[in-house]
Amino acid sequence: MFALCFVSFSTVMTAQSTQTQPTSDISRQQPVAVPIEEMMKNEPLPPISNEPHGDEVFQVIEKQAEFPGGQASLFNWLGANIKYPEEARKSKIQGRIILRFIVEKNGSITGVTVLRGAHNLLDAEAVRVVKSMPTWKAGMQRGNFVRSYFTLPIVFKLDEKTNAKAEDKN
Repeated sequence: MFALCFVSFSTVMTAQSTQTQPTSDISRQQPVAVPIEEMMKNEPLPPISNEPHGDEVFQVIEKQAEFPGGQASLFNWLGANIKYPEEARKSKIQGRIILRFIVEKNGSITGVTVLRGAHNLLDAEAVRVVKSMPTWKAGMQRGNFVRSYFTLPIVFKLDEKTNAKAEDKN
């Protein structure tokens, strides 16, 4: 593999003059082919391949992994299965959690991690509910099912009316 590189010109100071003069006219220079390995100075290049590897996890793919029934079903499922932690409700803790997980080739969910948390109680509930999700439709790259990352924001927000009713019961 080669990359094109233009040789830059430098200036030469003469003893008789303080003016700078280019040693060559850049407009007449020809591109020079330099092996990219020389340009990288001992930095190994990753292998280039358009084919999915066995355990590679993709961030960008041709067809993104999908919850059964689509995005609307995902939000309905989350709304039905998230249980606001009681201690967080009493303390009026709210926040937005951003989770990242891997949708495996078979659609199972693994590697759930909190990218940005709000509070330990809310983070733990978000992780619990994502781990309990049904099997997804895996993402595809070049006609093959692949492992892929999926980032999901989950917002915990207290409804003032619901919170007031919960406090009245206590």
